[in-house]
Amino acid sequence: MDEAQREVLRKTIRAFLSGQLVTFEGLLLPSDTQTERQRRNREEEVLDKPEGETGTGLWQRYARFAAIGAGAVLLFGFIATSLFQRIAVTESRFATLTAPRIEIRAPSSGRLGMHGLAAGMTVAREQALVRVIDADLQAELAMAAAEQDRIALRLTASMEDPAATKAGEASGSPRGGLPIPVERLRAFEPAELAALDPVPGRADLELSRIHLAALEHRERANHLVSPCECEIAWSVPEGEWVKAGERVFSLIRTDPQLMSIVALVHMSEIGEIQPHDEAYVELPQTGELVAARVLAIRLDPDRGPRAGFPAWVAQDQSLASVELVPSRPLPVQLVGVPMNVYFTSWPVLARMPGAG
Repeated sequence: MDEAQREVLRKTIRAFLSGQLVTFEGLLLPSDTQTERQRRNREEEVLDKPEGETGTGLWQRYARFAAIGAGAVLLFGFIATSLFQRIAVTESRFATLTAPRIEIRAPSSGRLGMHGLAAGMTVAREQALVRVIDADLQAELAMAAAEQDRIALRLTASMEDPAATKAGEASGSPRGGLPIPVERLRAFEPAELAALDPVPGRADLELSRIHLAALEHRERANHLVSPCECEIAWSVPEGEWVKAGERVFSLIRTDPQLMSIVALVHMSEIGEIQPHDEAYVELPQTGELVAARVLAIRLDPDRGPRAGFPAWVAQDQSLASVELVPSRPLPVQLVGVPMNVYFTSWPVLARMPGAG
């Protein structure tokens, strides 16, 4: 048996003693398979070696202990901070910037005229908004004007009668019974009409004037104007049909002194908040914290006419509303935009994750 054959036989015997399967590739490897006794002896040698000979020094052991200790301190600090946040910070369930809202409604039913206004535009005080074209009112106005002309003509004709003329002279009529133009009769003051008391139709003329004045007042009310310098939040497109009392425009008062933040807090946490307490508002997108102060607390969610306050909050009876005044004016573009409010005297806690 030559040397190569003896080497193959030796590897076969060692593989059998180590409990491994003999393969052709394993016979070609230069290393031998260790038996169970050799592995056990190797492990005992490693354990019996001094620490310096195994490559793990004393400083490495201290480094491991220091790392474990630092991790434990960080974990304890995180847990303690989280517990302190739960006690020292109250976070709102919902908050947004609100502003007084003014609803402009149609005085009567009709079609809207041209106005060229849209959401986001600013209107001045007393600026014309739109006219509600009430076709029925227009017809009533025309009929009332025609009725007044008819009564005035009849009154003029009666004053041309000799009997009426004598009655006019006896009563001191300003024209002594002479025909009075219709335009002049329309412009008569109540005292002048009273001088025509003996003339038949004088009372009818006065009633027609009152009726026409009432219709003209209704027509003037259909010319809608802005009550303030406001921003348009919503509007009905021009040419649309609206009913009497239907909303036509929603305006927002953009005066910074009138805008405030309304935050919703759970009833179980509202007892921790008092008027004049400090709070911090986290602006959306930028994440900037703006200081604020509690102005009022309402156990019933605010249902006042304020823009930006959603209607669904009134349905949740477990929430109370807190009104806050920011330390500096906030842009009107934030009206209705959700934001976070933290009630705490520690602003650094509001910046940490898990606040509230």
